[in-house]
Amino acid sequence: MSERARELAERFEQLNTQVIALVEGCTEEQWRAECPGEGRSVAVVAHHIAAAYPEIVTWMVNLAAGQPVTMTMAQVDQLNARHAAHFAHCTQAEVADLLRRNGADAVAVVGGLSDEQLDRAAPAAIAGGQTVSAAQLAKHGLSGHTKGHLTTLRTALSPQG
Repeated sequence: MSERARELAERFEQLNTQVIALVEGCTEEQWRAECPGEGRSVAVVAHHIAAAYPEIVTWMVNLAAGQPVTMTMAQVDQLNARHAAHFAHCTQAEVADLLRRNGADAVAVVGGLSDEQLDRAAPAAIAGGQTVSAAQLAKHGLSGHTKGHLTTLRTALSPQG
């Protein structure tokens, strides 16, 4: 395991642990609260975080192999809309379990990348066709996505939210 891969994996794991704690600490009322600016409930956003991990990891593995990411943001938006409708009634236990399972898988993949794989890059349609490295996707796609939604969840659960 490279030192960079270990650091990226640990950073993500810490964020995922925070999401799990938030999910498990919600009251039923908080779980159903709407996230500001999202149009989705805390439940749906939390499930979305966990459900996105395998897709982001697949993109990262592709980049680590020098393969492009062909999914566009428009396609991601369509998937997210279908996801929101399908998982509107997910439970905290289901989401916490999914976060644990998918999070552990993501940590293993990220942590197992070599420095050479982390540095490999290819065009990514999700980034407007820009060239993105596996390390950039681990940092901004996996951890950044989690952190951004965690901030939204915290805002929804704050007394002022």
